[in-house]
Amino acid sequence: MIARHQALSKVSRLPPISETVIQLVPLLHDEDATTADLVRVLQLDPSMSADLLRMTNAGAFCARGEVNSVTQAVNLLGRKRLFEVAMSAAVLKVLPDPLPGYGLDLPNFWGHCVAVGSFAEALAEQVGKPLPDFAFTAGLLHDAGKMVIGQFLEDGLDAILDDLDDTTPFFAGEAALLGMGHDEVGEMIGRAWHLPASIVAVMRWHHHPSECPSPEHQAIVDLVHAADALAHTFGYGADDGGLRRRVEPEVMERLGVKSRTIDAVVVTAIDRIEGLKAQAA
Repeated sequence: MIARHQALSKVSRLPPISETVIQLVPLLHDEDATTADLVRVLQLDPSMSADLLRMTNAGAFCARGEVNSVTQAVNLLGRKRLFEVAMSAAVLKVLPDPLPGYGLDLPNFWGHCVAVGSFAEALAEQVGKPLPDFAFTAGLLHDAGKMVIGQFLEDGLDAILDDLDDTTPFFAGEAALLGMGHDEVGEMIGRAWHLPASIVAVMRWHHHPSECPSPEHQAIVDLVHAADALAHTFGYGADDGGLRRRVEPEVMERLGVKSRTIDAVVVTAIDRIEGLKAQAA
């Protein structure tokens, strides 16, 4: 069993998320913030600026033509996509390779994360729901708790796998063995990184969406929960036991998902997922 102070100690030793990303959050919600304000924050971080240009020019974030400056990237992407690109670049810098305890190397774990974010956005579009703020980023970060939990899992991995059956997901065995799951630790990480509340809610409740205590975050939690199952089903970074994922029926009802919806979601998201996967190659 993991004591809470042990998990918190591991969280405190994680590499911090980029301070530049944290500074962008209030600007994204400030109607008076200008392009110049965003550019000023980014240009103080040469590494982030370089990553922003590289990822924008890679095309995964819908760039059209060559982008040569931070100002051009900000104007082209818009605030929402700008934050997604910046967060993606920041997350790639802190992910371990391989991910201990889960049988995943960096490209596969990254592939799963970007698939969940992309499927969440596409699902919202296909069911006609307003796209919540930070939906892609919430999907990107939903499994961040694995960076800590995995360090405790390695010795007990065989025991978890032995106890799994066709209806028991890996995360249930994880919690049974360790006393907490990557979702609980993910919440700790989200708070330590000062992430927006909606992202923290997803990190905590993506496996148990109907237990989410915050109605204002229910939609984004539901979207990521369903997108997570889709990502595993289509082979994006499935960890040990990943294919045992099931979507809560209540989620399908709240979202209004029909069987034909899934095909449309996959068609919409697949090219973007493949483009984003290449960033970790």
